[in-house]
Amino acid sequence: MLTIGLNYNLPPVSTRLSHAVQLAVLRNLVRSSVAWKLAGLLRQVSDIPVHVAHTPLRASDITAHNEHVVTQVLSYDRVLEETQAHWSELDVRGLRQPDHTRYRDVLTRRNYSRGSRGLRGAGLLHDSGDRSHMNEEFGADLLLSARAAMGLG
Repeated sequence: MLTIGLNYNLPPVSTRLSHAVQLAVLRNLVRSSVAWKLAGLLRQVSDIPVHVAHTPLRASDITAHNEHVVTQVLSYDRVLEETQAHWSELDVRGLRQPDHTRYRDVLTRRNYSRGSRGLRGAGLLHDSGDRSHMNEEFGADLLLSARAAMGLG
């Protein structure tokens, strides 16, 4: 089984926070998600393989004004390592966002948020400034990556 998103977000976590606070932030990101609750319910009735993918990292273009967003944060690999410790308690495997979709390690390349379609109506695009929703190309890349990580080809 694969879940994507379900309120499992991985925003940049500042290295200016103490190690204990960083760990608490990451614990809360996992354990407050709908994905965590769903995995817990599944584990009560089944031992099927469960994989979870976080919501896409926020898309961004970095300027001098917000350079700190990528230079003073935990690396993506470190965040995944720390969050996997929690998922392992439920025998759930966390999946990576495809490396080629990431920008400056902790963000999504901006081109993946352009042309994303909303659920507000057929064919309606998200606002051009939207940085949270991703387009069809991103979705296809994510699903192909998840398929490979799950050993399905």
